[in-house]
Amino acid sequence: HIPGSVHVPLGSLRGYPLEELPRERILVCTCKGGLRGYEAALILRARGLQQVAVLQGGLGAWPFGLEGEAAG
Repeated sequence: HIPGSVHVPLGSLRGYPLEELPRERILVCTCKGGLRGYEAALILRARGLQQVAVLQGGLGAWPFGLEGEAAG
């Protein structure tokens, strides 16, 4: 996971309480490869959130360290 991020599985997103998500910043959806990130963004937008983005390429495109990743 990206340090400081909130992990919400895609299957739980439709029922996830939106008040637990920050509204003061852009929400960036991601997954391992990118496709589920796009689906997550569509769900959030359908639920009324407009400041939603997708990390193109998924976690593989994240240029920084990930939580639980072995130091190399």
